[in-house]
Amino acid sequence: EIRSICMSEIGIWMKKFHKNFLDDSYLKYIGWTLSDKVGDVRLKCLQSLQPLYSSGELKNKLELFTSKFKDRIVSMTLDKEIEVAVEAVKLVISILKYHNDILR
Repeated sequence: EIRSICMSEIGIWMKKFHKNFLDDSYLKYIGWTLSDKVGDVRLKCLQSLQPLYSSGELKNKLELFTSKFKDRIVSMTLDKEIEVAVEAVKLVISILKYHNDILR
């Protein structure tokens, strides 16, 4: 449960205080836990990323993260946990809508 809480909170910090927290030294923790064995942790990671990818102003700060973890995010659309798969589809749609060029 602590990993889920941490992923939720770091997502909030990244959105609110993106100048301080939205960089690769913090994004890596979300990236690593996209492969967590607990479905709720994976879900919280995706939910933390959603508002970041829904903002055009944060696009440049997400390029390296996206290049490293886009394959994992796309594969999560087939996650064994339905809620995780649905959230992954929503995130991929946001990436395509707001950051189409960084998926290439």
